[in-house]
Amino acid sequence: MKRQIILLAGLMAVSPFALAMDAEYVIMGGFSTIVNAFTRIKLIFNDNQYASMVTAFVVMGMISALLLKSAKGGYEFLETGKAQMGMGWLGLTVLGTIVYFGLVQPKGTIHIYDQSRNQYQAVSGIPDFLILTAGVTNQAYQAFVDMG
Repeated sequence: MKRQIILLAGLMAVSPFALAMDAEYVIMGGFSTIVNAFTRIKLIFNDNQYASMVTAFVVMGMISALLLKSAKGGYEFLETGKAQMGMGWLGLTVLGTIVYFGLVQPKGTIHIYDQSRNQYQAVSGIPDFLILTAGVTNQAYQAFVDMG
């Protein structure tokens, strides 16, 4: 039990910025296009209106799921006489919130390198899920390029 408390205290003391994700994106030509694309992604995800839009979608999703579950329960009550509301709609909302705060909210840096022109630029403020996706797909692409 004491070990778990020490582990929990250690995790709480670690700054989330220390766990920021970094990835390398190696390209061959089209450097300015790729840098502009990642810069625009950064501007979209760091805008306050984006956070407001996500909040509105979460609230509307919860309301529509609750209404749908209520209608289904009412229909079941009319048909069988036994209605069950259930809380399944809340589970998906919690799961979506965990994914949002775990992969979209934390931001990291992607390092873009053009091999043909020897250009480099780092773009920070990119959500972790995009860094992970871009980094993994670029590593797979680079593996095929190196094989050929």
